[in-house]
This record gives sequence, C-alpha cells and structure tokens, in this order.
Amino acid sequence: MLDFDHLIFWLYRHPNLEESQIAKDLINQKQYKKLFFHLEKHHLKHHDLIFHHYFFQVILTLVSVFIFTSSINIFAKSVTLALNIHLLVDEIKDYQTNPKILTEWLFAREPKQLTQKYLSYFLGTFIIFNIIFSLFLLNS
Repeated sequence: MLDFDHLIFWLYRHPNLEESQIAKDLINQKQYKKLFFHLEKHHLKHHDLIFHHYFFQVILTLVSVFIFTSSINIFAKSVTLALNIHLLVDEIKDYQTNPKILTEWLFAREPKQLTQKYLSYFLGTFIIFNIIFSLFLLNS
C-alpha cells in the first residue's frame, strides 16, 4: 500500500515524464504486472514521495503505538505492522546498497538532512519499534 505514492509521483507530481506516460498506459490497459515491473525498474529515481519520508514514518509509528496498545483487532495490528516493516525493508535495502540514495528520498524536501553517520541509529530505532510491535502482535 505504501507504494501508491509512486503512482502519485507518476500521475500527479510528474505526469510529463516518459516513465509516467508508460505507467499511465499500463494502468489504462490494466496490465498491472507490467506496471509492477515498471515500478521496480524506476523506483530508485523517485524522491520526494509522500509515504516514503521520515515524517510519515514518525506519524505511522505514533499511530502504530496507539493501535498496538489500545486495539484488540488483530487485522489492524497486522496491517499496521506490515506497513512499518515495508518501509523499514525499503530503508534497509537502500542503506546497504547506497546510503546516499536513502537520505535523498527519506529526507526529501528537508533543508537539513540526517548525516549518513547517524543513519544507522535512525534505522536501529525503527527496528526496535518493529520488534516491539511484532511482540505485541504475537501476544494478541
């Protein structure tokens, strides 16, 4: 669900790009499998995304704390954990391959970005939150 921001990037933020035109055509032709592969091919070029941003991650974590501590709905907890893990996996993959790319999309639109020196602490913090959320889910 977090990858919908790539569609927003193509359809609304940068509709004139060639890759955006291809994405529109694939959506119109209902070729969603090809759209997925198109996304995989171009996703590293997408910065300034709505859901792939540190601020969204902080808000998601705060909402997750509320859901995990006050809800008995296992489905809501599972979806929330999946969203958190999805974002964290994207961050870890980019951190391992190229931390500079991670800082470009994670801190897009920010005049001051977290230095690569402290990026591991940032990721570690959210790894700990995800472990805690997983434990809450297992105890549900």
